[in-house]
Amino acid sequence: MKKIFIFSILSFFFLLHISATDISSGLNFASHEVIKEKRTSLLLNDGKEFYLPEGFSLDFGLRFRTELHNYGYIFRIIANDTVCFDLVSNYSDGRKSLSFIEGNRIFAPFSSQILEQYEKNSWVTVHFGINPKTKEITISFNGKEIKIPYHYKKLSRYRFQFGYCSHPDFLSYDVPPMAIRNIRIEDQEGKIEAYWPLREHQIAEVYDSVSCRSAIVHNPIWEIDKHTQWKKERSFVSGHYTQIAFNEKDNILYFADQKQILVYHLTDNRIDTIPVQSGNPYYVSSNQLIYQPSTNELWSYDFDGPIISRFDFKTHKWSQANKDTKNPIHTHHNSFISPKDSNLYTFGGYGEYHYKNDFLKLYSDESKWEKIDMKDSIPPRYLSALGIKSENSILIFGGYGHISGLQELGPYNYYDLYEADPYTGKIKKLWSLDKQEEPFVVSNAMIIDTTENLFYTLCFPNNRSNSHIVLKSFDISNGNSRTLADTIPYLFEDINAYCSLFYDKKDNKLYAVTIFHEKDKSQISVYSLLYPPLSAASIIQPARNKADFMWLYIATAIILIIGTALFIIYKRKKKSTVQDSVILNMEEYVPEAIPNRSAILFLGGFQVWDKNGNDITKSFTPTLRYLLILIILYTQKNGKGISNSTMCEILWADKSDESAQNNRRVTIRKLKVLLEEIGGIELVNTNTYWATKCSEPFFCDYYTVFESLKKLQKQSKVQVNKLYDVLHLIANGLPLPYLNQDWVDSFKSDYANYVQDMLWNIVQSGNLTDFRLLTKIADIIFLFDPTDENAIHLKCNVLVKNGKVGLAKSTYDAFCSEYEQLLGTPYNKSFNDICH
Repeated sequence: MKKIFIFSILSFFFLLHISATDISSGLNFASHEVIKEKRTSLLLNDGKEFYLPEGFSLDFGLRFRTELHNYGYIFRIIANDTVCFDLVSNYSDGRKSLSFIEGNRIFAPFSSQILEQYEKNSWVTVHFGINPKTKEITISFNGKEIKIPYHYKKLSRYRFQFGYCSHPDFLSYDVPPMAIRNIRIEDQEGKIEAYWPLREHQIAEVYDSVSCRSAIVHNPIWEIDKHTQWKKERSFVSGHYTQIAFNEKDNILYFADQKQILVYHLTDNRIDTIPVQSGNPYYVSSNQLIYQPSTNELWSYDFDGPIISRFDFKTHKWSQANKDTKNPIHTHHNSFISPKDSNLYTFGGYGEYHYKNDFLKLYSDESKWEKIDMKDSIPPRYLSALGIKSENSILIFGGYGHISGLQELGPYNYYDLYEADPYTGKIKKLWSLDKQEEPFVVSNAMIIDTTENLFYTLCFPNNRSNSHIVLKSFDISNGNSRTLADTIPYLFEDINAYCSLFYDKKDNKLYAVTIFHEKDKSQISVYSLLYPPLSAASIIQPARNKADFMWLYIATAIILIIGTALFIIYKRKKKSTVQDSVILNMEEYVPEAIPNRSAILFLGGFQVWDKNGNDITKSFTPTLRYLLILIILYTQKNGKGISNSTMCEILWADKSDESAQNNRRVTIRKLKVLLEEIGGIELVNTNTYWATKCSEPFFCDYYTVFESLKKLQKQSKVQVNKLYDVLHLIANGLPLPYLNQDWVDSFKSDYANYVQDMLWNIVQSGNLTDFRLLTKIADIIFLFDPTDENAIHLKCNVLVKNGKVGLAKSTYDAFCSEYEQLLGTPYNKSFNDICH
């Protein structure tokens, strides 16, 4: 209970922080643009009735979007399963109507003048209330209220559904193109019965924040998901070596080739084409185009000389007509127009087998390129990210290069952050991250958030061609990072590829742009993401129950009311704890916390804690890390560990036998020292095999999963708490997800197969009856294989048997969609097939 209490306190502050940020909320409804079975429905309270004999009020936010067909049911409220109250809209440019239907009577309560005041794609508040005492139905739209006589006497039970209605006696398929948020139901005394913000959510349901009532969603389109899922806005082809520039003031991206300028208006996703009347930008593979806000020009610049080719938007002419193919001597450099003096500044780049670290300045009068005399230096590099922090300060992060600037000496990745003042020449190194398990470089630009003291940039592995981009945030003070949103496919072939990140302040969106030059054309893709970006995990609403909410209330009350209230609440919960402890089930059981002392963790990522509770992961160099991982993996696999010969073949295959043995001995000595800091784990050598020997209080989640599942399978009656503990561990993620070495793949595969087989054996033993535990097992199996048919059979059948048919159907629909997307063929069993 203490753990729940602490979690509730933390959750409270998290919710306060989230509410203070500009996070989108709401549920978008798929409408006439899709077939009927793909349209969206929202069924409150798991389809069960609310008992409200004295009446109620319903309030929610509503937003319409205009499409070809706009007619449909906003909500359908079914009373006593006999009477239906509907709010129906037909809101388009040519017609604006909002009708209330009561049984067989149709009202058009709002005049066209009221409806004309509503602005499309904006949020409006809708209120609907029934008051049997005053015999009135109240409806308001955008603050305009009307009242209708209420003729019923014994209505007390109500079901609430938005969009597509699945009630067998009141089916409706017409769904308007709309979004809903902040649904609140109150009784006549003003007591809030339920409140659904419709922000964080699960896959096919969402919980209200008052009493954990579930709302079932079919075919959801969540607003908050736009903070986690990149949307591909455009993909198009332009001329060879197309250059890109950004007009931050007007939210415009410019794409310039030798014949035209493509003007991409981000606000309305529109592209205008400007044919070039004369002249051209410099023809070079490196992006050497920038927007000059002081003159409203595009500048194409050449490092061989100070002459700028300027594009005039009035005459549609470039000032220069140089058709020569330029040698890219500063590929993947960084550039910016100074907000202080309006001159062009560049940093770094690569060309002629050299990495650069010069700060260059090109005067707007085209008099000269000037090398800025900096008081310190940044190691030579390219593929770094740059952002303007203030009028006198820029940040430069990451890249790829060598301290000497020479390519032949073996370049490497940089993960450091510098702050520079190009006007005074001052440079300050803020921090440097350790070598990463998977090397990465970054986009050309970063977005700096000075309020949160962090920056965002796109990261991608530069050791492969078929790559992918991921958005990360980094703390400017210490380098702590977070991975955000999903990934973007990216074909990286050095000078022929380019990506960058832009921020649209007006619409609060991030834009990622990728360009790939091939043959005689450039392939361009533009992606958008709502700001601020979020991780996929942060938008998942945890499964809740009334016990959790009781503790959240208590935590909130303790924060708001101290002293006497604290004592009273503690006494009440102490009594409740004694009563609840009689029966153990998943609703009340809190899994064992993962130790943060004397621990080595594999699941979800490699992490090491010493005996004093310090995170010493960074103390492990890649070789030390690989060696420790290998010994643990082989110890678990065969019990005797890894042999000297296998160890050397994997880690020092490029060395001679003598050199490999020397490296092995030195690395093992270093590893033993680190293991002493951890405590409870040591290396033992038996007949040239190296293994681990563990004792209390040492903990390894990888070992624990194998050992626990083995014990559970042998039990005639499964210990639910032990099973829940191991499920909690497994749910942290796959082992070593960021380690991409060939030798680890077989171990990952063996782990996945073992966990799935053991869990399925436990299920088939018939000893489990808790439906939440069974659905948890199904979800765990989906982690390893989202197309596992046993898992979908299990989950749907368990849900159906526990009266959650709507949730089961939503789960089945989501599975079918994922199955077809991954395997390229529709799932061949119907919902009824798998539920019988």
